[in-house]
Amino acid sequence: MSDIPIMSIEDVETACYLRMNALDQPGVLAEVSEVFAQHNISLEAVLQKEPAEGADKVHLVLLTKKVTESNINAAIAEVESFDEIEGSVARIRLEHLD
Repeated sequence: MSDIPIMSIEDVETACYLRMNALDQPGVLAEVSEVFAQHNISLEAVLQKEPAEGADKVHLVLLTKKVTESNINAAIAEVESFDEIEGSVARIRLEHLD
């Protein structure tokens, strides 16, 4: 066996695709973005479409730049605690093969 140490998952860096259901009201996207900034997470892209007719919630989709697992976990936990966010944040880790 090799003597190469195994990196803790908390230290692994990947970009992330995140999707969440949010109330369609002014300021929610700003609050979510502020949380990511506080956890040193840069956003590469943000998508928020119009809600379906009669709906009061929208899908927010965020793509992050590379971020440590510990930072993204902390940011997601904080965002999930908001009253304006319904349910859990869906996350897919993105690997860049460059």
